[in-house]
Amino acid sequence: MEFLLLGPLEVRLNGQPVRLAAGRATAVLAALLLRPGELVSADWLIEALWGDTPPQAAASAIQVHVYGLRKALASAGSGRLLQTRRPGYVLEVPPGTRDIDQFRSLVELGRSQLAGSDPRSAAESLGQALSLWRGPALADLTDFAFTAADRARLAGERLAAEEDLVDADLQLGRHVQVTERIDALVGAEPFRERRQRQRILALYRSGRQADALAAFRAVRDLLVEELGVDPSPELAALETAILAQDVALQAPAQLIAVPSMVSSAVPPARRPQPVPRPLTPLVGREREADDLVGKLAGGARLLTLSGPGGAGKTRLAIEVAMRAAESFSGGVFFVPLAGVVDSALVAATIADVIGVVPDPTEDAMDAVRRALGESRSLLVLDNFEQLVAAGPAIAQLLSAASGLSVLVTSRIALRVGGEFERPMLGLPVPAESAEPNEVASATSVRLFCQRAEDAGRPVDGSELAVVAQICRRLDGLPLAFELAAARVTTLRPAAILGLLSRPLDVLTRGPRDAPARHQTLRAAIDWSYQLLPGPARELFRHAATFVGGLPLDALPALHLSTGDDVLDVLTDLVDASLMVRDADATQPRFRMLDTIREYAVQQRDEAGERQHASDVQASWVLELAAAGKNNNQVEAHARFAIEIDNVRAALAWFRDCGRVAEMISLATDLEDFWITSGHLDEGRRWLVSALDIGVGDHPAQVSAAKMAGNLAVHQQDYAGAARYAQQMLAIAERTGDRESHIRALCLISMSARAGGALVEAAAAAEQAISEARGTEHLRALCNAINELGMVAMLGGDPPRISGQ
Repeated sequence: MEFLLLGPLEVRLNGQPVRLAAGRATAVLAALLLRPGELVSADWLIEALWGDTPPQAAASAIQVHVYGLRKALASAGSGRLLQTRRPGYVLEVPPGTRDIDQFRSLVELGRSQLAGSDPRSAAESLGQALSLWRGPALADLTDFAFTAADRARLAGERLAAEEDLVDADLQLGRHVQVTERIDALVGAEPFRERRQRQRILALYRSGRQADALAAFRAVRDLLVEELGVDPSPELAALETAILAQDVALQAPAQLIAVPSMVSSAVPPARRPQPVPRPLTPLVGREREADDLVGKLAGGARLLTLSGPGGAGKTRLAIEVAMRAAESFSGGVFFVPLAGVVDSALVAATIADVIGVVPDPTEDAMDAVRRALGESRSLLVLDNFEQLVAAGPAIAQLLSAASGLSVLVTSRIALRVGGEFERPMLGLPVPAESAEPNEVASATSVRLFCQRAEDAGRPVDGSELAVVAQICRRLDGLPLAFELAAARVTTLRPAAILGLLSRPLDVLTRGPRDAPARHQTLRAAIDWSYQLLPGPARELFRHAATFVGGLPLDALPALHLSTGDDVLDVLTDLVDASLMVRDADATQPRFRMLDTIREYAVQQRDEAGERQHASDVQASWVLELAAAGKNNNQVEAHARFAIEIDNVRAALAWFRDCGRVAEMISLATDLEDFWITSGHLDEGRRWLVSALDIGVGDHPAQVSAAKMAGNLAVHQQDYAGAARYAQQMLAIAERTGDRESHIRALCLISMSARAGGALVEAAAAAEQAISEARGTEHLRALCNAINELGMVAMLGGDPPRISGQ
């Protein structure tokens, strides 16, 4: 059981909301929750709810509200918590079940960690504390005066915790990130000098001394003009220190030392990806689009368009995003998730789209929160059905980013608090008895005719009755219309109707528990597939393995058994609307709609072609990564970012087949990409997965351990880096691989040095130098000498530096 007051009041059991009566019943619960374990008199409750003019039946109303609350708690197995004791009531709240108590406990822990010189743990504790907030405290009870003092007190505690988190980030050397988010904090409370000092210090540490001094002058003028006071001695002392460039203002050196054996490049800023622009107008959903735009304008923050594949969810979501764009000053971002199968990668995918690179020690969702801040922004999460496990993370993101709204397309609702679900079925179809004017104006008929006109073959007025029959057969689903209308260039509506009859009759006799509309949609796709020639069917099945889209330069890898030209066959698939050209791609690229790709995968597996098609796709990705190491790194990394879904599919295939050496080769070839793109955690997870599978003392295991250690150092996880180094060392000792043994010692030294253990770091580096002298491993020797020099420099040992 959880009692949530940091936002609208909620009671949850095992994460699911307990239904409560609204209004004064909720106010009674709030009054008891704010005084847990205390006797709250009925008279006090009456005054709290009605003030000086209570109704005559106020006492009875209180009893009714308490009865309703007790009944609601009893349904959750906790009815005994609310007890009647004259002259009032007591709510026995189990320890730790109020989010207020959780928040205060985490804040206290974070402050003790901050005082104990452990800013990393402090930042984690404080971040967890602030993530509990879902909006202003008791946001749905602002009309009741008795909540005012508690709401004000809790708001002050939140402000202080935010400032504590900024202090922790500044101690961790995250001054650039602080400058990106603190403007909103300062704007909300411009007279809080602590926040102003933090902002000025962050600007100075980011190399912006002039901006820091300008910020000081601005806050000084604000205090003088608005309050008639001068800046505090602490704020004035900060200005003096900045003018003198006092070294005490610099970030702690041990937190900004750069390891020597890994790339020290700062991840580049990314350009946010735009919302895709449809090539055809929206037909038949105009009223729904206006209604959803109104929902967003009215304050709805989580809208889910649910329904079967092909219902037009994505198209409607894009239209809504375009129409609502002016209301979102922070931007509108379209996040395609069809190629993402791991819910742990949702945050990284969102970060890629909005153009934010996570800090090496930062969780991807935290980076998204930091980037969005309090700005009025809209995320469109497309094809979320295979990732519903990430629904709670999206709800937490909404709680942390108060200006954010999220529009989701999914076959399954997220089922989280605050979600507004809009089920989407087929478009309305004209009845068999409809008059000609009703047929012509029906949205489904208009959509079919529009798509036929787009294909270059308008429908005659005399054919509208046949089109209405097609719409009824296809159950009003827009995707089915797209596929059917694409054939009007060779078949008139009557012929199309005849072809549709047999597949529909067969598929409507499928499993009784399968959704009827899914069966109908599958019939439409199957019909289009059956019209394809043999080579096009083969390419259709194999192309489905490229989950992130099929780039043009991958075509040579797809050899058809018939020997037909792959590009010509691809053209057949595009003409049949089973594949589309990605208009947003800078290089030629083709993709399938999600529902069509699911059908193609099923056909591929039934044909026994999964292993061959997956081998081809994974081998192509492996060659792409190997070639990228020798090409322009900026261009290579941009290409890997585009192919990330195909890369993940290849890694997963190698893993599932036990082909660990190829899995490690692919992951290690992408080392610089994992680092510069902010996908450190993902790269490390693939390597750890390979190490867990294991292939004895294969050399690839050494490479995986070495790279996992490098990524761990970038994440400032020095204990993890040391573990991988020891793993690398053990393999090298068993196999007699001296060079790997030397490099493992260097990695041990580097992880110890980065963690501040200079004595251990020096010992490991000296052992590496001793083992490398007199061998042919000169590069390893140079790395070891460089490592010892770094240790000596941090330890202030000039003789050792010069000696080396």
